[in-house]
Amino acid sequence: MEAALHTLLSTDVGVGAIVGLSASARIYPLLMPQGGALPAVTYQRISTPRIDTASMLGHNARVRCRMQVDCWAPTFAQAKALADAVRAAMTASSTFTALAVDERHTYEDDTRIYRASADYSCWYLD
Repeated sequence: MEAALHTLLSTDVGVGAIVGLSASARIYPLLMPQGGALPAVTYQRISTPRIDTASMLGHNARVRCRMQVDCWAPTFAQAKALADAVRAAMTASSTFTALAVDERHTYEDDTRIYRASADYSCWYLD
């Protein structure tokens, strides 16, 4: 799932328009490197409850996971615009199914960076 998410976000035109031409250089698993260029995106898996279903064609392992995607920027408007672009890319994905289930906004006082964060319920075949 993480590889599919990284590929999706690093090749999406809307996300790339905000994070820059070399989008994959500003999309990170788990943590943004200290001093990393902004705006940027981080993502992490929150949970993966396994749900196995049986079908007439045999066993099919359909996986549901919850992914958190954080959009970081020096202004709130930029963080929100990046979060909107990420949501558009996620919900249009043909590799997995994603539904935004929770969104929140914060400001990091120590770094003076805005964060627009969203949790997605994602479904994919394992």
